[in-house]
Amino acid sequence: MSYDGSAFRQGVSPGGMFDKNDVRLLILSVLSDCGRPVSENVLVGGLFGGGLANYFELSAAVEDLLEKGLLSVSERTETGEKLAVTRQGRETAEALARDLPKNTRQKAVESVGYFELAEKRRRENSVEAKKTADGGFAVTLSAGTPEDPLMDLTVYVPSRELADEIRKKMSDAPEKLCEKIFGVLLEEKRAGSPDVN
Repeated sequence: MSYDGSAFRQGVSPGGMFDKNDVRLLILSVLSDCGRPVSENVLVGGLFGGGLANYFELSAAVEDLLEKGLLSVSERTETGEKLAVTRQGRETAEALARDLPKNTRQKAVESVGYFELAEKRRRENSVEAKKTADGGFAVTLSAGTPEDPLMDLTVYVPSRELADEIRKKMSDAPEKLCEKIFGVLLEEKRAGSPDVN
C-alpha cells in the first residue's frame, strides 16, 4: 500500500500551501504583515480555517520556526503563547516574499484577523439557550466579561429551532446587537421621550 500524502492535504483549499517551506514562509509573512504578536491558537486556527494549510503542517512549522529562531514567544497568557517574528524571520519573509502570491498573503492575514476577532467574541460574550418550565426557550446574551459586564439580554421563544437561530445570530454579531439596543435607548432619550421607570 503506498502513501500519497493526502492526509496532509485535508482541509486545504485550492491555492493553499502543501510544501513545508511554503507553510513556514506563510507563517513568517502573516506575522510580519500583522506587525504584532499573535497567539499560536489564532495563527494556526486562522490559517487552517481559511483553508491555507493543513493543521498538522502548520503546527509542525511553528515548532520548527521556533527552534530555528525565526519566531519567538513574546508572552504567555491563559489562552496560550503569543508568537512574534524575529528580525531574522522578518528578513527571511522579505527575501522570499516573491515566492508567495500576494492574494494568498492577503487571504492569510484576513483569515487570522477574522479568527482573532471570533476568539475575542467567544471570550467576551456568551450566548446560551435554556429550556423554560413552560416548554419554551430562554436565549441569553451576556456581553462583556465577568469582571466588566456590559449587558445581559434574554429573549423568550417557543421552539428549539427559533432558539438556535437567535443564539447563532447573537453569537455571530453581539456588538451589532448591543449597538442597536443602545442606539434605540439613547435615541429615545435624545428625542425627549419620557424616561421609562
